Amino acid sequence: INTYSHYAYVSSEARIGLLIIDLQYLPDSVKTYVWKDSLPTGNGPKIFEKAHSLWTDEDGFLFLNGSNLNSGGVIICDIKTDPTDPIFFGYGPNLYTHDSYSRDSILYSAEIYAGTASIYDIHNPPAPVVLGSVKTPFEFTHNIWLSDDSRTMFTTDERANTYVTAYGITHPGN
Repeated sequence: INTYSHYAYVSSEARIGLLIIDLQYLPDSVKTYVWKDSLPTGNGPKIFEKAHSLWTDEDGFLFLNGSNLNSGGVIICDIKTDPTDPIFFGYGPNLYTHDSYSRDSILYSAEIYAGTASIYDIHNPPAPVVLGSVKTPFEFTHNIWLSDDSRTMFTTDERANTYVTAYGITHPGN
């Protein structure tokens, strides 16, 4: 679950689409929406059905991770224009993403099966550009986050007895 404005976005692997909850009427009532649009793929339009996780940022972007499309790679949508009907902007690399985070048009991606943490420039959302990538210590990158000053990236691997790893990212290509 993540919020943007007075909306909560809920992902699920139950193939029910994206649940959108309008929080402005609580506690008296609640209005919900389900987004299950047909998105373009190399094999024609396909229905978005599920996502393992999601992220919404302050600029009104929604990032869907681990979906049934794009090999589980990130799906980027605009929720600023119409929060109850996301507008498809583009796909990140077709590499399964378990978790993502964004700030200032930079996407940080935890690519669990590749065992990598990657950084992408998404100033042009339909065409992300890789800025850097690193193998995480146990090569099963579960999640990713950024320090308040945007100089350090944090990850953990989804393995027993692992730890939080910190990366200086002032030069993401290095």
